[in-house]
Amino acid sequence: TQLQGRQKWPKSRGPEIEMGALVLLKEDNLPPLRWQLGRVMEVSTGKDGVIRVATVRTDRGVLQRAVRMLCPLPIYE
Repeated sequence: TQLQGRQKWPKSRGPEIEMGALVLLKEDNLPPLRWQLGRVMEVSTGKDGVIRVATVRTDRGVLQRAVRMLCPLPIYE
């Protein structure tokens, strides 16, 4: 018998964050209806080429957040 080869981590990481995307900023201490709305102004990649940090403009100013703390809104043009 032979074993099937499996990858340790799945390739898909969910939706990619792009510049200009409309996102919600997750906050652990707030319910989802109170999360801030913002637009991605810039993205920064890590050494491995994966997007790790995004600069987001909100009504309260410009913030930097980890991509895992952003929820992209599904807006189709």
